[in-house]
Amino acid sequence: MALDVRLSAVSPAESALRLQADSVRITIDRTPIVAPLPGGNQIMLDLGQRRVLIVAEGYLSESGTNNTEGGEIVADKDDLEVATEEWWDSTVTFTVSADNYQVKFKQCSFALDASRESFWHYTLQVEGFRVP
Repeated sequence: MALDVRLSAVSPAESALRLQADSVRITIDRTPIVAPLPGGNQIMLDLGQRRVLIVAEGYLSESGTNNTEGGEIVADKDDLEVATEEWWDSTVTFTVSADNYQVKFKQCSFALDASRESFWHYTLQVEGFRVP
């Protein structure tokens, strides 16, 4: 059973894309600042900053097979590829299991699966923060 993942642009308002994901991994890490000091010493400043890296993987149907359900496009390979290009510099809302994240695209890759010729395997990486 696939997970429903939704991507939608924050500004300007665009139509949302719905992806079927086989897996979603969410990694939260701290990002302290490490600065060198004279004499080879270092100082670490921890400002409490965190970042969230999300990796979603799954299969998309071949191009031109997308459907619309409830005003959302169930994405095929071309839909995700176009959205990635158009929203690359935009902040995007990533929703999974009722959790919302404000993110930027980091990487998106596609591979044609030889065992399932009409489906593309995708890996989507986004980075941002969870919306409270």
